[in-house]
Parts: sequence; structure tokens; C-alpha cells
Amino acid sequence: MITNNFFSLKRFFQILKTEVLPAYKAVLITFAAVGGLLLVINVSSVGSWDRWNIHLVFYPLALFLTGILITSFTFKDMHSKQRGYAYLTMPGSQFEKYVSKLVLTSIGMVLATLVMYFAVSALSSGITRLAFGMNHRIFNPFDPLIWKLIGQYIIVHSVFFLGAVFFRRLSFLKTILSLTVLSAGINILVGIVYGLMVLFIFLTHRNQGTVWTFSWLDGFNMTSTVDAIRNFKVLFKFLVIFYSFILPPYLWVTGYFKFREKEAR
Repeated sequence: MITNNFFSLKRFFQILKTEVLPAYKAVLITFAAVGGLLLVINVSSVGSWDRWNIHLVFYPLALFLTGILITSFTFKDMHSKQRGYAYLTMPGSQFEKYVSKLVLTSIGMVLATLVMYFAVSALSSGITRLAFGMNHRIFNPFDPLIWKLIGQYIIVHSVFFLGAVFFRRLSFLKTILSLTVLSAGINILVGIVYGLMVLFIFLTHRNQGTVWTFSWLDGFNMTSTVDAIRNFKVLFKFLVIFYSFILPPYLWVTGYFKFREKEAR
């Protein structure tokens, strides 16, 4: 029988089990602490239940804080001299080991926080209804806004997951520092784009509804303001698509090759 050394579903689930069992106590303690804090917040803020949707604030906080922190430590065994050998010799392909951590810290974390937060919401609603005759609305895990926020978590997760692979120590802080530098660069780029838009508006007034544009084929030409604005909208849509659908897979793939490189050492 030919065995698949790249991916085996049976072997993959065994790796998931191996990943979860040693860490489940620490994860449970973390979730219990976060859940207890959320319970206190839900109960203490019940007086304003009709003025805001508490879940749109505190579920994302719970997801992002616990998810990103756990993600930042997910490759600590690989980086550890004491535990590194045991991890590297664990049965399974590099792809299976990498994807198991990816699944646990992304999909697994989303599902775990949804269950935890729903339980806290139901419990706090029951307590405040009995004690005060009012309660926050019970958390709806199928709320479209919640899933939009989850989508943002998946994007942010891809950044910190890559950071966990790259950085041996202080992964969380180093990733934040890297993001700060990157954000500064993006802000400069946005400033340049904004300046160009102001310039286009200025030229529009001077040229009665037309602006100068540049084409590699035709050089500089006069075009309508509407066309220029349309070009900016196309660029903005591309950036949104890149951020939402291209960036996360790119970072995951980059992380995989870095993971293979570290395992090969």
C-alpha cells in the first residue's frame, strides 16, 4: 500500500489530538478567566441593556485577545531547545503539523470563543433576569456583524501566525512592532494618494472638468474627472480584495515555507 507522506487525514487528527491534550488545561484556565470577566461585565452593565449591543464590543475583544495571544505562542515548542527535538520528531509531515496549528488557532479559536461567549451570555442573562428583571440580549452567534468581525480576526490572525513562525522570542511584541512600522509606511502611502486626489481636484477646476492622467502607452493625456475618480475606486476595491482575500493566504503560505526551513535546520 502506498502511504501519503504529505497529508493523511488519520495522521492529521492524531496531530490535532497531540496538540490539544497537553495544552487543554492552560486553555481552559484562560477561557475560564476570560469568561468570568465577561460575566462580571455583562451583569454589571445590565442597566444599559437597551442602549447598546454589548456583544458587538466584548465578543470581538474576547476573540482577538485570547486568539492572538494563543496564536503568538503556538510555535513555542519548535523554538524551544528543550522541547524542539520532541516536536520535530513527532510523527507527521511538516504540512500536517503546520496546518494543525493553523486550524486550531483560527477556526478552532473562533468556534471555542463562540461557544464560551454564548454560554456566558446565557448565564448572565439568566442571572440578571432573576435578580433585576432585565437582561442583555442573549448573544446570537449567527449575527452577520459578528461574522464580519470574525473575518477581520482571520485576517489579523494570519499576521500574528506568521510572526509566531518567524520570531523565536517575544513574538507578540515583535509582531506588533512590525505592524507599527508597516502602518507608518501605509499611512505615508495613503497621504501620497490623498495628495494626488487633492491635486486632481485642483486641476479639475483649472481645466473645466478634466485632469491630466498618465498611460504607459499614450503618455500624458487629458481625461474627465469622473474617469479619474473611477480609477481611484478601482484601486480602492483592489486594495480591499487584496486585504481580505489575498493577504491571509499569502501570509499562511509564507509561514509554511519558513516553518519548513526552521524544521530542516
